[in-house]
This record gives sequence, structure tokens and C-alpha cells, in this order.
Amino acid sequence: MINLCLIFFAVFLQACKFSLRQLGPLMGSESINNKFQRHLLEDANLIYGEFLNDLAKLMVKDLQCNTLWVYFLYTVLFHESSSGGSMHDIL
Repeated sequence: MINLCLIFFAVFLQACKFSLRQLGPLMGSESINNKFQRHLLEDANLIYGEFLNDLAKLMVKDLQCNTLWVYFLYTVLFHESSSGGSMHDIL
């Protein structure tokens, strides 16, 4: 059972990396796309916290404020729907 979980996790991880690499060119930022293409390789290990920190800096620098608001809103709505809470609980 543990072996199946590890295999599933590895497949899931590869699918996420592949999806983000495909999303990179659509983000409207060459630096974000380059980060996705360089750091989300199939066999590469990723330091998740550092990656997200660098990605957040690039998003603030390269994307328009109204675009960031949309990403923030969808993130809050996703977590709200998965946790059963409400937007008022988060804010």
C-alpha cells in the first residue's frame, strides 16, 4: 500500500510540473516562464518555499495589479471551498 502511494505521489508531482511548464508561456511574463522551464524539470528537486518566494517576487514585479488580484481571489475561493469556511473567516 505504501509503495502505491509513493508511485501515485511521483506521478502526481510530474503531472503538476508538466502542467506548470505548459502554463509558463501563458503567464505573460518571460521571467516567470523562464523560472518554470528551468526549475520544474521532471528529475529536478525543488525547494518549495524558495521557489514560491521567488515566484511571488516575479509576479509582483512583472504582472499587472489587476492580474494579481484575480490570482489571489481564486486562491482564496479555492481554499474557502475546500475548507468549508467562508471568506469572512479568512479575512
